[in-house]
Amino acid sequence: MATNNKPANTLRCANIKATIWQNVSEKGPFFATTFSRPFKDQSGTWRNGTSFGLNDL
Repeated sequence: MATNNKPANTLRCANIKATIWQNVSEKGPFFATTFSRPFKDQSGTWRNGTSFGLNDL
């Protein structure tokens, strides 16, 4: 597992955010991607959702 907990890169397309993480193994580095959809909750605080609607996909 990588000791650096910052993402290697973050990409946005409309309301979807893809975060790319670099990890290190015995065979060398590899990358994993997580997808999220930022939104504001009722109190106005930004949150990240992991479920997507038809228009998101």
